[in-house]
Amino acid sequence: MPDPTSGSVVELFTFPIDWETRVMKGFDVIKSFAKELIEILVLFIALGVLAQITFGDKVTFFNGVVSNLMGLINEFGSNGLVGLIALLLIVSIYRRNTTTA
Repeated sequence: MPDPTSGSVVELFTFPIDWETRVMKGFDVIKSFAKELIEILVLFIALGVLAQITFGDKVTFFNGVVSNLMGLINEFGSNGLVGLIALLLIVSIYRRNTTTA
């Protein structure tokens, strides 16, 4: 195994550090963090919908979750085919991320 402190450029590039593996592991960490964050946000949305259905508009932390969700659904519906394609794309991305986790 070459000594990395010798200073030779050839020895530096043949040093057994697999940068591609390190970068891919870094991307895997970022992807797993994003997946966990999305799962937590989906749980908060579900909790907000449940709290607003149960307690009405008196819940201050989740105020407007149902109206925002209904607005999003109406926006998808009013855009016709483009809205349907966008909705199917979002659902397929979410399903792909939940099945690989």
